[in-house]
Amino acid sequence: MQRIALWTFLLPVLLSPLACSGGGGGGAAPRTTTEATPAAAATITGPPGTALEGLVLSIPAGAVTAPVTVSVEVGSAGATNGQAIAGPAAKFGPEGLTFAVPATLDLPYDPGAVTGGLLGGLRVQLRDDRSGAVTELLPDDVDPVAGTVQVQISHFSTCWVTFPIPTGGFDAVGTLALGGPDTAVLGTTLKIGDLGFLVPGVYTFLDEFTEFPGPPGNLDYIVVMNIFEAPGASLSMTIAVDGVDYGYICTNVNGSSYPCGNLTIDPIAQSVTFDDVVAEPAGENATAPLLLNGVIQWTGN
Repeated sequence: MQRIALWTFLLPVLLSPLACSGGGGGGAAPRTTTEATPAAAATITGPPGTALEGLVLSIPAGAVTAPVTVSVEVGSAGATNGQAIAGPAAKFGPEGLTFAVPATLDLPYDPGAVTGGLLGGLRVQLRDDRSGAVTELLPDDVDPVAGTVQVQISHFSTCWVTFPIPTGGFDAVGTLALGGPDTAVLGTTLKIGDLGFLVPGVYTFLDEFTEFPGPPGNLDYIVVMNIFEAPGASLSMTIAVDGVDYGYICTNVNGSSYPCGNLTIDPIAQSVTFDDVVAEPAGENATAPLLLNGVIQWTGN
């Protein structure tokens, strides 16, 4: 029996990128350190044997203006804005360090915590430990196999990965036509039904057969689609067939190397339109770009 799980999103408004670091005690906590200099690139990884194993911060040459010892250890998270915590907090030092050239952070999260097709809702929240202000970044990349998200950072603050908490409900309907070589396995249509749930800024659609008995982790779903409002529409999709995941992704955020094309959300008309949208393969099983056409409409909320 073919089972399909679909994750689609339009990305939230992005704030200026910060880098993860932060205040707080825990001097006895395991940490790793490395020396960063203006002339050479540097890399720091998460402390072995901690929840930050898999963390990699790559600091390019020219990012710092003077030699500095940077460190990372497990910090404390505090998700806001309707988000649930999906991974450990990373606390970098020295607090307040800024980069003249953005650094690349691969931050670990727990894929098992991100239930109900909410992979497309992953964000990185950053807390300025001096002011307490929390901002959010959209990941540049998500690797559900390694359990990491990647962001560009320019300032140290405490950071962690989050995903949206479902609330409320609405009705939705529509059919998407699929094209490309992978349709030999996936099929050529995805039909959306009249059940869904809503989180702030995120519209989540289910297929025509799925009932919504409780939290999304309890859903025996065929299709789950997440739509995020943003300046650049984006899509993250996984189709599961007989236990095998086929992943696809695209984004119209400026500078993307895998643009979606004509993916449009209209919150006033309550619709999202796929007009020859091309989603690039992501993961080891998808083999070719997937073409999507059709319109999804919703009512309520």
